[in-house]
Amino acid sequence: MNDKSFDRVVQLRLTGCRNCTSLGMLGQLSRLRKLYISQMRSVTIISSDFYTSNPESTHQDQQPFKALLTLSFEDMPNWKVWENVKVHGGSLFPKLELLYVVNCPQLATWPP
Repeated sequence: MNDKSFDRVVQLRLTGCRNCTSLGMLGQLSRLRKLYISQMRSVTIISSDFYTSNPESTHQDQQPFKALLTLSFEDMPNWKVWENVKVHGGSLFPKLELLYVVNCPQLATWPP
């Protein structure tokens, strides 16, 4: 996401994108405070790409989701895997206050 206008996004809602199989690098939205994802029926995995473009070199200054307060996943019946990514010198979702995972019956584990 090289377009600087994305830096101003504070809330994002992705709903009903039936053919979408990947969520993209949403972790690079540095000011994102609320993220709602629902009815993404073709998503089966949320991979390390969700956090950053280069998960091998995720340092604290490149903290994914550093402002995120609310994260919501709803009605994703085929979602099975939520991959973790290691952040050197920081933590994943450092400001997260609310996490909703609703009607995602195949999801067995999520990042700590």
